Amino acid sequence: MARAFGLLLIVCSIWLGLELMSQGSRGAFGGLLVDLGVVSPPPAAREETRMHDRARARFQEAYRTGVRRVEDQLRE
Repeated sequence: MARAFGLLLIVCSIWLGLELMSQGSRGAFGGLLVDLGVVSPPPAAREETRMHDRARARFQEAYRTGVRRVEDQLRE
């Protein structure tokens, strides 16, 4: 009986670890950890935090920097 309990404990530990690694603490078990208050809820999604918005902002800033450099070189 002890071996069966030990095996069950090992299997549950592996499953728990895999769930947390693949989903993260906020998404594991369908968000159960957030519902129970074990982990904090995810921050509210904001427009500027989306990946393509950040990429667009970085591209536009790099473009403006390039334009300023060219304009400065033409003035000289």
